[in-house]
Amino acid sequence: QLVHVYAQKPPGPAPKLNQHTHRKDNRTTTQARHTPTVGTKYHSIIPDSQTTSIKIQEVKKQSCVTNSPRSSSDCCRVLKQDHRIMLMNIRLSSCLRFLGLFWVSLLLLFNSLSRGMYLSYITGIAPGELFHNYADYSDPNTEDYVVIVSIMKGEGRYVDEWVRHHQSIGVDKIIIYDDTPKGEPGAALPVVQPYVDQGFVEIHDATRWDGKEAFLGSNIKVKAVARGDVMTQFFFDKQQKMQIDEWHRFKAELNSNRHIWIGNVDIDEFYNPKQNKTLKQILKQARLNHARSVKVGKLEFGPNGHEMEPKQGQVRTNYLLREHTADKATGFALVSAITGMGSRCVHVYVTNSIILDAIRGSHECNNWYGEEFGGQVKYGVYYSPADELGLNHYQTKSVDECLKREARPKPDGHVVSRHCLDPKYNLCDDTILKYLSKEEYDGDRDVCTTSQGQILEASESVRKRLIEEGREHKYRTDLNLCGGSINTKGSCFVAE
Repeated sequence: QLVHVYAQKPPGPAPKLNQHTHRKDNRTTTQARHTPTVGTKYHSIIPDSQTTSIKIQEVKKQSCVTNSPRSSSDCCRVLKQDHRIMLMNIRLSSCLRFLGLFWVSLLLLFNSLSRGMYLSYITGIAPGELFHNYADYSDPNTEDYVVIVSIMKGEGRYVDEWVRHHQSIGVDKIIIYDDTPKGEPGAALPVVQPYVDQGFVEIHDATRWDGKEAFLGSNIKVKAVARGDVMTQFFFDKQQKMQIDEWHRFKAELNSNRHIWIGNVDIDEFYNPKQNKTLKQILKQARLNHARSVKVGKLEFGPNGHEMEPKQGQVRTNYLLREHTADKATGFALVSAITGMGSRCVHVYVTNSIILDAIRGSHECNNWYGEEFGGQVKYGVYYSPADELGLNHYQTKSVDECLKREARPKPDGHVVSRHCLDPKYNLCDDTILKYLSKEEYDGDRDVCTTSQGQILEASESVRKRLIEEGREHKYRTDLNLCGGSINTKGSCFVAE
């Protein structure tokens, strides 16, 4: 952008107009042309936003030359200073425009790589509602379709019970990502093949993402390494990558005939509807109360006095002692209302703007605040009370298995303490036994009422003995995990 100023002498009189008349097709037009005079100011390609600055400079110039008693050198100095200020303003506005375009382009690039999640996660505008046909949330007659996504590793012996349980409570589809290395025991497919043939269960390979993370949840693989708090937000581990993939998949299947709820749980986690309500009834009621997602507290169950894995019975019958209150949460979300997922916030889909959540302090990640908000809908999230819907988390099972699992890294590479011999597991809970068929369990379904004292006494006796024997630290020492490559934080165990 150039400004050419010709000021050889003060401006003369107003420019003359030469009138030229042309006749064409009996029509008369008049053209007016300026005759240049000395002192007239010309500029080329000056944006409209800068016209005011140029006019002000012209007025100052004329005033300085014709009316001011100051010397001509002072006037030149004033004009040069004004000219520099004008050029600085032009450069500043150009720089700001460039920075604006740069950040907008970067945002659009990130949004494209994340398949629309980056922008929706920031703005809170759900792509399922914006670009897809979805059912009316307030319609009580529309079907609620429930999908569960899970990842497992070497837990094949527990999969059958887990699948049967969730089928019995009304889940419509189960998708399992099997992280068991090829050739090792514990794969899921041989166990659940009948359910795969029915179309109720899908099995996918998760080992292809071993040691990798997904940039922005895309298919761009990067090595899983330790990152700072800021950079971590751009990378998702294999488990979250698969959860994001399933969200996009079912988002494409949205229609006006059904609501699709999607939830993420592990093979050691069992949903437990209570109060004679089915899972779908709880989700539908939450939807009709203007909730777009449902949070459920995870209730951890302990070893129940089993030092070694019981040879008989099932997970739900062998482990009845749990902690009193939940600390972590999982849940379900309407696919059409999901806006994204926070990095390292495994199991939880977001249905709000992350910026608004941060401002109002409602970004909870996997934390559970149901004790405070139980039964309420807060910012579109329904907090299901523990006596309505819970999640039984059998993360320890027997003490022996618990200590072995402590030594095995999670999908993100970290080794986590599982509180194997923690005294907090002292509340008996048998509410899930009602979902077992008579073929599965023909015993007392009210065992916590009849035998709670004996169960607690036997469990505490085993716990104290194992602590005295030093069993709690046996596998930590024997496997020598400190500083190993599987632990990116440089310490053996990270408390959950």
